[in-house]
Amino acid sequence: MSIPKERGFLPGNGAITSVVSVSTGVSPQFIGKPEPIIMVKALEILGLDKSEVAMVGDLYDTDIMSGINVGMDTIHVQTGVSTLEDVQNKNVPPTYSFKDLNEAIAELEK
Repeated sequence: MSIPKERGFLPGNGAITSVVSVSTGVSPQFIGKPEPIIMVKALEILGLDKSEVAMVGDLYDTDIMSGINVGMDTIHVQTGVSTLEDVQNKNVPPTYSFKDLNEAIAELEK
């Protein structure tokens, strides 16, 4: 997977890890987004249930998929790489999608 940076898209952790894995013969354990382990551990540390929180993010493949993989509500903000059209065309769209955090807060406080 590629990640967005100021200079454009660069190889993400998975691309770099695959080089190390192939050269060492050791399979990695991924804990970053969108793997659920990091989210599950955060909920455990905070003493919260997934029904009490939502994952907020602007990139579907990492941020939103993290929440989906754990089974929590997701809030997509249209300030990053993934557009509203992008997320609406996914098999599992985010629970909500807003223009930005200000709109998300205003709508969810209603």
